[in-house]
Amino acid sequence: TDTPLEDGTVHPKAGVCILNAYPEKYGFQCDAKNPSIQRLCLCRMPEEYVEHRLEEDKADRPSVEKIVGYIDVQHDIEDAMSAPKLESNDHVDTQLQEIWSNHVVNVALGVHISPDKVPAAKELANRWRGPLILAVYSEPTHTLKTSFPENVKVVFVQPKKDDAMYPVNDLRQAALEACPDHWFFLALDVDFMPSAGLYDSMKRRLPWLKSVATTGVIVIPAFEADEGQPAPSNMEELQQCRDSKKCRGVLEEKYEWAHRRTDLAKWKDATEPYEIEYEWTFEPYIAGLRHCLPSYHKDFKYYGNDKIQWVYHTAVWGPRFFVFPEEFVTHKHHTPNNWSGPERDQYKEHIRVRFNTFKEEIKSDQPPKGCFKQIQNQVW
Repeated sequence: TDTPLEDGTVHPKAGVCILNAYPEKYGFQCDAKNPSIQRLCLCRMPEEYVEHRLEEDKADRPSVEKIVGYIDVQHDIEDAMSAPKLESNDHVDTQLQEIWSNHVVNVALGVHISPDKVPAAKELANRWRGPLILAVYSEPTHTLKTSFPENVKVVFVQPKKDDAMYPVNDLRQAALEACPDHWFFLALDVDFMPSAGLYDSMKRRLPWLKSVATTGVIVIPAFEADEGQPAPSNMEELQQCRDSKKCRGVLEEKYEWAHRRTDLAKWKDATEPYEIEYEWTFEPYIAGLRHCLPSYHKDFKYYGNDKIQWVYHTAVWGPRFFVFPEEFVTHKHHTPNNWSGPERDQYKEHIRVRFNTFKEEIKSDQPPKGCFKQIQNQVW
């Protein structure tokens, strides 16, 4: 094709090619965003063309099989997840296996912010060791986009003149859409700090995560810390904080139903994931295979049923809920957001009515093919 192909573009008959040297020779371009790998090209191309190229180049360049590697991409999500890593060799730059490579299964953290929360987002980026997708409610700015470390991908949601409410679910959706389908996605608010080992632990447990990817979602236990109390980084610090009464389960004292199903008493001594039952009002922070997660509904803005709407929709699709052991997230005390105020109370009745109609709308909703085969319509 004469049209440049973006990394990740899907063709009905697709293969993945890594082409060394001169893409213009073959009549197409590839998007090489990393300047250090511009000599390499990562793209998708029609199956017939791949076969033709192999035959033509074998005669032209005997070493082509060492220079060019091919991986078949199946449409079945499980095959896509199990696609092998690209092997390092003299001809393939190892930076192709960098943090944003589409050819390895990874765990991305999705976070939304307004520009005043940039310092908090930077602190979060220092704690989370993996890919972080940051959805910013702002006009695109080069300064903001380049002010984060390489593990952070910034996406912008531009403010609308007629929308005075912070569009929290539009931002969450932007982060979700920036995550590859075969990765695991964990949605978090910027005032929550993950334990220092959460990303590494999830990566170590990738074989287990893959085994439950199309049947379940992963609950990350959530805590809250008193004002001035640093977010614990590991289990020892968390236990000390809980013993001193400066940390507790999130919303434990205000609205225990929001997280009680996590069963923190059991989690305290757990070394392996364990299964729990979903109940209405449960609003945990969950990770799941991006392909098997629903979209965030844009009608839920501001404060009020914005996150619980998404968890509820997920539950309607019928996944099993597993609690992740030995790692956690902690809510840090902060001053009220600049988008909170009396409008929140005025909005409550509207959103209560909207949530009831939303529940009716998704009663017969079905998950994507291959996900959560046992639909549990009893959740409502």
